Amino acid sequence: MAMLTEGTEKLDKIAYAERLADTASNIGGYAGEDSVGLTLSSLSKHLEPTFSQFVETLRTPGFRQSDFDRMVKRRIEGADQRRGALRRQAPVRRGDHRGVARAADAR
Repeated sequence: MAMLTEGTEKLDKIAYAERLADTASNIGGYAGEDSVGLTLSSLSKHLEPTFSQFVETLRTPGFRQSDFDRMVKRRIEGADQRRGALRRQAPVRRGDHRGVARAADAR
């Protein structure tokens, strides 16, 4: 769903985000196990232009390869960071507190 709000055929990611920022609005997507949705939030005075962008998002999403590649890279990097954090925490999670004892002995 994240790809859906990365722009439209007419608006690249930056122009899409700037248009939303200009009206203090938000368009977001979500996907669950058996549901999918697109949300819109806007001030009443900006509802018309935001709703037009919402419709454009549904009808003509950009789905650019460059956006897809960037998102895949970001997800892989995030997974690598989480994996590294888990490795650093692993001894403590198993109840192996030898690292803490060594730090105390070094003082």
